[in-house]
Amino acid sequence: MICSAGSSADRRRWWLRRAVARWPDYAADRTRNGRAFPLRRTASGTWRKTETPVPLDSTQRTRLVLDKYDHAYAVLPFGRIAGASSASGHTD
Repeated sequence: MICSAGSSADRRRWWLRRAVARWPDYAADRTRNGRAFPLRRTASGTWRKTETPVPLDSTQRTRLVLDKYDHAYAVLPFGRIAGASSASGHTD
């Protein structure tokens, strides 16, 4: 179905009604199934998604921090931290 609404506010309201109908309990679903996944561009120009194996257990966002050795730290909701080394390609 295509939105035929005129203004951008009308389009946002149309999209929101559809989203609520499709995902009636977004918060519970995100808390149960949400995972953080940083995207990074490789040297060849393609994008790589690396999903963290730690569940969010929250609707809040995760922050990604890199240190001077290129190790990655995901600061998860409630102050939890997950780390990955650059030697492993950030897969550990």
